[in-house]
Amino acid sequence: MSIEKEVKISFHLTFGTLVQKSDDLISSATRDMNALKEFGITLEKLTTISDLKDEFINSPTDVEMGSAKVGKTEDKNMKVESTKSGIRSFVDTIFLLST
Repeated sequence: MSIEKEVKISFHLTFGTLVQKSDDLISSATRDMNALKEFGITLEKLTTISDLKDEFINSPTDVEMGSAKVGKTEDKNMKVESTKSGIRSFVDTIFLLST
């Protein structure tokens, strides 16, 4: 049996703080766009950061993903029981017909 790898969060901020810092960065950079152009900061780069932040916000939470996993596990367990029941029924039928 394989051991699943534990995935750890790779930043030391709460999710809310990460979103707030992203919003602050985007807001400040938009305000100071002319001054930041000499550093290569463009509207396209800000849009990319904003899109990444939105993708993060719209992704399911750990709790939501855990719930989905529980549901899938329950479905799988029901399929296991149905398969076992089918096998038992098949074996019983063969046993009865062979006696």
